[in-house]
Amino acid sequence: MSEAVERFLLDAGTAGVPHSGRTLYAHLAGTERILRQWRVSETVCLAGRFHSIYGTNAFRRASIQVRDRAALQALIGAAAEDLVYLFHHGERSGCWLDALRTGGIFSRIDGQFLALDEPSVGGLIAVECANLIEQGGGTGFLSRLAWAMDEYPIELEPGFADFLASVPGFR
Repeated sequence: MSEAVERFLLDAGTAGVPHSGRTLYAHLAGTERILRQWRVSETVCLAGRFHSIYGTNAFRRASIQVRDRAALQALIGAAAEDLVYLFHHGERSGCWLDALRTGGIFSRIDGQFLALDEPSVGGLIAVECANLIEQGGGTGFLSRLAWAMDEYPIELEPGFADFLASVPGFR
């Protein structure tokens, strides 16, 4: 990962923030590492590296504020930052599966409906899977994902689709 990304995360204090038995910094790096193993796009990998930097419904601590989106966009690109922003707004993990059916999510912040295109839904599902697996979980989400994708199939990034195909009982 680039030195600028590392510096940004360290400056945001992630190395000193506890998260699931270690630091937020370690969790974010682990999430990105899983996504890279799945060979997903650079955009999704970077979104995974920063997925909870604004906080989430389960991890409320924001390392940077949403008002500072421009700084993160300049670092990782608008598309990756948009996924991070959406991850912050989602009532995870079920909202990504609902988005398969509805084409968007209702923001947990302000209740506004946020329309999502198919690549964004697929990217957010990949980030959610990597996030949960990195924390030692994810089986329940994977089971619900298998059912939801049977009902509302979408095209996923090839590396992530290959991972899902390797999960016993997924398809």
